[in-house]
Amino acid sequence: MAGMDVDEGASAGAAGAAGQTAAPAAGADKYGLLEKWSDDDDDDDDDDDGAPKVARQAKDGDGDGDDDDDDDDDDDDDDDDDDDDDDDDDEVDDASEFMLHNATEKGDVEAVKRLIDLHMASVRYLEHRKTIAEDNEEDPERRNQKLLKWEATHRARLLDKRDHEGCTALHVAILWRQMECLRVLLAAGAKKRLTCNLAPLSHLILGVGSVEKCRDFALEALETVLAAQDHPAVVANSPIGSDTINLDAQDDLQRTCLHLCAEFDEPQALATVIRCGGANTKWEITDLEGRNVLHIASRTSHVEILKTVLDNESVPAETRKALVMQGDEFGMTPVHVAAANGFAEGVKILLATDAEAASRKDARGRVPADWARLHGHEEVLAALGSEGGLPNGGASAPGSSKKTLILAHEICERHYTCRPAWTRNRGFFDVPPENVNRLKVLLNDEIGILRSARLAPSLAWGKPTQAEISDILRVHDHMYVSKIRSFAAQLDENEIGELDSDTSISGKSFEAALYAAGSVCNGIDSVMKGEYRNVFCAVRPPGHHAGPRGVVTSKLDPAGSYGFCLLSNAAIGAAYARSVYRHQGVKKVAIIDFDVHHGNGTEACVKNVVPGEHKTRLDTAFCDLQVTQPTYKPWLSEEDPDNIFFASIHGYGKRVPGLDPDPYAPPQVGMFYPSDGANYGFGDYSKPGPGDPRIIDVGQNSKSRMEWRTSWRVHVLPKLAEFAPDLIIISAGFDAHVRDDINMGYLSVLEHDYYWLTRQLVKIANKTAKGRVVSVLEGGYKIQGQIISPFARSVCAHVAALTESSSTEVYDAEDSVWEQQRELDLVKEREQALGALAGEPERKRPRRAAASKEIDYVKLDRELQAQQQQQQQQQQTSKQEQGQEQ
Repeated sequence: MAGMDVDEGASAGAAGAAGQTAAPAAGADKYGLLEKWSDDDDDDDDDDDGAPKVARQAKDGDGDGDDDDDDDDDDDDDDDDDDDDDDDDDEVDDASEFMLHNATEKGDVEAVKRLIDLHMASVRYLEHRKTIAEDNEEDPERRNQKLLKWEATHRARLLDKRDHEGCTALHVAILWRQMECLRVLLAAGAKKRLTCNLAPLSHLILGVGSVEKCRDFALEALETVLAAQDHPAVVANSPIGSDTINLDAQDDLQRTCLHLCAEFDEPQALATVIRCGGANTKWEITDLEGRNVLHIASRTSHVEILKTVLDNESVPAETRKALVMQGDEFGMTPVHVAAANGFAEGVKILLATDAEAASRKDARGRVPADWARLHGHEEVLAALGSEGGLPNGGASAPGSSKKTLILAHEICERHYTCRPAWTRNRGFFDVPPENVNRLKVLLNDEIGILRSARLAPSLAWGKPTQAEISDILRVHDHMYVSKIRSFAAQLDENEIGELDSDTSISGKSFEAALYAAGSVCNGIDSVMKGEYRNVFCAVRPPGHHAGPRGVVTSKLDPAGSYGFCLLSNAAIGAAYARSVYRHQGVKKVAIIDFDVHHGNGTEACVKNVVPGEHKTRLDTAFCDLQVTQPTYKPWLSEEDPDNIFFASIHGYGKRVPGLDPDPYAPPQVGMFYPSDGANYGFGDYSKPGPGDPRIIDVGQNSKSRMEWRTSWRVHVLPKLAEFAPDLIIISAGFDAHVRDDINMGYLSVLEHDYYWLTRQLVKIANKTAKGRVVSVLEGGYKIQGQIISPFARSVCAHVAALTESSSTEVYDAEDSVWEQQRELDLVKEREQALGALAGEPERKRPRRAAASKEIDYVKLDRELQAQQQQQQQQQQTSKQEQGQEQ
């Protein structure tokens, strides 16, 4: 039995059905595959796609692999010093839980076959088959149905088991590009309709194929999966009677295979999807933003995708014309999108299908030529046959050939926050969210999202240098920097030390922090020299919770914590730019933070450019002492406060969005980290006083992405444009994503939102800063699913916005207000449509949405500014009159 292949194993199962109990395979028990079962197993829901169950932990409960009592420090010292032994223990636990996953990852085909054979030859499985056959001997049809259901249930226990990333062995075969293992698993009955982190199997394959090195594998895998016959046991136990892949299935962004092929420039895969879908292909399906396959190809400038669809005779001519003329949620057709993007060749291909698209107006009332003029695309105007050139005789968009620079260093992957083996262990669930796998998801040569076809042609790669100590000490106290340096120096590279309950470091952590801070400084050097359009720093540890002295405390959290951060990367870069490039045109710097957590460390560093005091309380045996220390870290001069802008929109309130943010009001629920960041710097909230830095905090106590966008449009972007920065630094945290577990439900934004906000920031930079933008990675922890994870997709959207934005696009406050109103109207239409489907009466618009429609925020902002100026003038006049009277 041990040497039996998959088909022979199925025959052995059939023998058991006839009432013959086969002998168990020799050594089967040692593989740990003979799982417990009961008669209730017949009722298992095999199609359950919920979260994976918690795997078995180590005996001591902390997962360190040691069975000794943790209180016995002397006994544990020897074990803790031997990292290899601990790693081996972790690997044993992993192997016993997910042997099939591990064998698949390594491409060990024989081991995969053997594990399946052993599983199907277990004594309990065969005995239960015999019992079913005997109990239903008089009803052959019922007997066969029960046997197939029991076989499907038993197969699913092995083949459809999910690891801590929610992956089955079939998903692992695709992510690790193991074709032979993929074939074996399909033949054995692995379910093809199970999703991987909400992504259908076809989407997972196309996600892997987005990287050029994996393109051939993905194409072969797609063909293999589509051609694979459904296993009889799986079909018999399926509620729909089939396990065939649905090519029209949508992911959580409502994208089908067509959308992914267009986004990642996979024309061969697209041709396969069209061929297999045939006349049943649902071309009319759009994503969350109302875009079809041609919209995506036009935005990403993928010529072959357009040709594959529009030159394909199997696609009806009426369908092709309808796709060309279809508008998205802003009424923009693919021709509008191509014109705005400067995609002249795409415009020609689209117009060859339907020339009337050139005169089609979008919801703004613009034709494609209007977008081409607005963004300075002369070639597009020629392709459209439009009379008249660019306004004011302007030239085509400059700098469009420049690339976006990615800065990354391998040392950042050696900043360990837990034992390295833990991050490789499929069965260990207590890995810190901030771990080395975050960078691997982005940077891996073979399957990192930054290597995808959408981004790769527009990216350049570089290695940063370490930040100089002088650059760090503009922001941080020397005592704090020395403490972190000395603590890390005491640790071996794989040894873990804890700064506090949520932040751990290892021997290379301080060095990694130097490279992380240095990457921002290097990025500033690059954009100042004009070598690149903009920069993204893919580094760790993050930095926006690190204040001048490290931990930042608040009234509601007097202890504070490091929050995974060591050095304030964004603040160090901003101070560097203010100082080093003061004679090269950098006077005003802006730091924009869109992490779900308040950037309290960055804000503390910004506030520290104004002289202040730091009070420390000391409890002694005889009395309590309060020590007051002066604090002051100027970045350049006394003019720093007027030339620094910081804005952060984040979750604020209790740990359940929507509850009263007052921590003392019932119910008594703890505050969302870091327990500060209430609204500040606008409207009726406290404003910075004279001589204080320009700081805007928006603490959002909800999970509304519409409210998130509105806050940027109303409170931050107009103020940032008015500030007119010479450089924008982005603290790019992606943990506000709706599927990131660490945000506790706050904000709930999507990849589209990160793309939109990044383009808005680039537009402001184009207007006032010659396009100079440097972005540095902060949070974002939902990495399950690797290249298709929410974190990877969010970073992809952010970097895509950096690469795809035209250098002539500039921020327009009035257009921003129009967009907001359009989105509110769309929300209302969708609510009405849902109400009609449910047979409910039309709902009234939410009070907040109604108020938004009636208010002209740009006009209101101007009126408020005028009132403030008038009040200041009246106060000055009153003081002068009082002085004259005296």
